[in-house]
Amino acid sequence: MEFGRCWTAVPLNMTDDLRLELTPLCNAALDKFNADNQDTNYVFVDVVKTTWRPGGIYYITFQAQNDSANGSPTTFQAMVMKKRTGPHEVKSCSIKI
Repeated sequence: MEFGRCWTAVPLNMTDDLRLELTPLCNAALDKFNADNQDTNYVFVDVVKTTWRPGGIYYITFQAQNDSANGSPTTFQAMVMKKRTGPHEVKSCSIKI
């Protein structure tokens, strides 16, 4: 095994169980995004894709809908550390450009 390879992020196949596991992480990311950006109230819609890195780090692409808008969902990208105990740690969350 090459040194450093064990910390490489790997894509995960999306299953119903994984989608359920990622939903709280997406909601935590949106909570942070909404708190950091006044006049936004995005609500989670669905997970698009994710990669995982050892240490419980998930890189998640997901869709959310601003509850004050009737348009199509907005795509977000977030980096969230899933903790075994305590709240998950949102490292970043932004609208995908």
